[in-house]
Amino acid sequence: MRRHLVRVSVLSALLAAGASAKDLRIAVVPPGLISPFHVQVDQGAQAACARLKLTLLHPAPPRETDFAEQVRIVEDLITQHVDAISVCAIGNEAIVPAVKKANKAGIPFFIHNSLEPLPAGEVTAYIGYNQRKGARLMGEYAVRLLKGRGKVLILEGIPGYHTRERTAGFREGLDVERNRGIVVVGSQPADWERSKAMAVTENSLQRVPDLTLVFGCSDEMALGAAAAAKAHHRPGMFFLGIDGNPNAIDAIRKGEMTATLGVYPRRMGAMAVETILKALKGRRVPRIVETPMEIVTVANAEAYLKKQ
Repeated sequence: MRRHLVRVSVLSALLAAGASAKDLRIAVVPPGLISPFHVQVDQGAQAACARLKLTLLHPAPPRETDFAEQVRIVEDLITQHVDAISVCAIGNEAIVPAVKKANKAGIPFFIHNSLEPLPAGEVTAYIGYNQRKGARLMGEYAVRLLKGRGKVLILEGIPGYHTRERTAGFREGLDVERNRGIVVVGSQPADWERSKAMAVTENSLQRVPDLTLVFGCSDEMALGAAAAAKAHHRPGMFFLGIDGNPNAIDAIRKGEMTATLGVYPRRMGAMAVETILKALKGRRVPRIVETPMEIVTVANAEAYLKKQ
């Protein structure tokens, strides 16, 4: 931690003395660039770096399940002596050794798209939305859609913070103890992928032909569920997701998907960069930086897109 503080104090002194921010190199590392969500976070970070005249490094693993490659990328950035690193970690336990190496090298470390503290290592700030609260809002919205009665399938991502918080929050919102007409018929992994979500939903439709609503812990999985229902000629179902991706918003406008939790991924990327720069300038930054979110339906889809 001491090396980190010394490095930041030196950088802040140089900036105060007139050194250019363009001399700073920061890294914003996604879990992959398959999901439109992470593409948008990356775009937001790029735009902010261009505006603030920072050099951005943004290497990505080939898949959002490749823990080892993400760690290797971060370790490589440490050897390049970048000035700060922010990571959307595939796994909190897996990223800890890399965080400790960054700490030892005096490189400030940030986490984006997660507010869960790492089990070890020093993190300057966590930037993201409250995932449990957002998923709870989606669960409450599902209750209103179902009018207290229906069969629900939950599509999970890979095990970890994101899946745990979103699944738990959605179940809290459903409150099946109170809304006894609502039954969760399954909660199955689809690993954040549309094709896997489609396969899981197809199997569930065969097992539960009167399935009413599918909640995907990401938009890609919700879109996969919607595609499966369409292929099986199952109109009238509800499909909810989380992310607010452009393709999901387009599906909502076309009536192919019901709603998503819009979490402003471009703004999240920009806020990650802005938080990093504040810290490098020696300014105090909160340990938790919450980013905005809202439920997006056909009624406010256009307005949401304009606020991106």
